[in-house]
Amino acid sequence: MLVLARKTEEKIHLKAGDEDIVIQVVNVRGSSQCRLGVTAPRSVRVRRWEHLTEEEQAEAEAAASRESSKS
Repeated sequence: MLVLARKTEEKIHLKAGDEDIVIQVVNVRGSSQCRLGVTAPRSVRVRRWEHLTEEEQAEAEAAASRESSKS
């Protein structure tokens, strides 16, 4: 897992194939909460983790684990 520190208004750019995704820190509230803005093509599905089923979460974690073991 890559962990980055960002300040308000700073962005992270993700490139997935031909898709460009930008994540921006919109606001920081105290030390335990931040608001993120996500800009992505309509073809990219963006969902909160807690809204995924247990099966979807397990699948996403397995895919991330496979990718991290490649590098």
